[in-house]
Amino acid sequence: MFDLNALKAAFPSLADVQPIGDPSGQKLVFRATRSGQAVCLKIIQPTGDAGARAERELEAVARLKSDFVPKLIARGDVNLGGVRHIFIIEEFVAGKTYRVHLRLQLVQPVPAVLDLMDRLLRACLDFEKASLVHRDIKPENLILDDNGKVWVLDFGIVRFLDMKSLTASSDRIGPCTPGYGAPEQLRNQKTEINGRADLFSVGVVAYESLAGGNPYLQGKRHALEVIDHALKRDLPPLVVPADRDGKLADFISAMTARFASRRPRTASDAAKWLADVRAHLQV
Repeated sequence: MFDLNALKAAFPSLADVQPIGDPSGQKLVFRATRSGQAVCLKIIQPTGDAGARAERELEAVARLKSDFVPKLIARGDVNLGGVRHIFIIEEFVAGKTYRVHLRLQLVQPVPAVLDLMDRLLRACLDFEKASLVHRDIKPENLILDDNGKVWVLDFGIVRFLDMKSLTASSDRIGPCTPGYGAPEQLRNQKTEINGRADLFSVGVVAYESLAGGNPYLQGKRHALEVIDHALKRDLPPLVVPADRDGKLADFISAMTARFASRRPRTASDAAKWLADVRAHLQV
């Protein structure tokens, strides 16, 4: 797309600019320093659908005031190689993705999973206040920093409940990650998508953490099998030795219910239910 020297010349206030991940595609991510502070620089080429979604991601980062989302430092347009790009400079979070933690330890301790759910539900409450749905909560988009705090990243397919949808109503499958996206996302039932979709994803991440794997993904050969499972079958009830009365299993079953009406109504309701479960487990 363009070389690193051109990027450095376009951002003279940034030093030590280094790519993060594979430097290809329409969104490039870099680590840099700005006035001695570590920052994350995102460069997006706004072509086609990616352009509209990039604008929505910018709006999400600007609108959100959450302790669980990196803070926005600067945003705007930049000309690189004669082509307009969108840039975002935000707080850099040092840590590892939650996927890395799951690879190191497939089954996480119950207290750690309860902590994770509590923090993700508080993030979801912030999303609800901002009238948006993240729609892509999954281990790859969660960072645990060096202090154990969880951060939610990547608002690339964010849905604003107070804006016109960017997804064509004729699309058979809506934007999501199969295995984590709620059934209403998979069916592209746009009028049914709200904060309960994010609650579903939080529930799946918790289930995977306690079961040692994601049943939607295990044994599946391709995405269509994953989608078929998510649309037709609820997850089997969790069996957790510390959860002798099944209170935690019931909560996660409700969070991951196929029908949104069977999930907690809001992140606040889910957080209160989780607090009751925690008190019962004395964790």
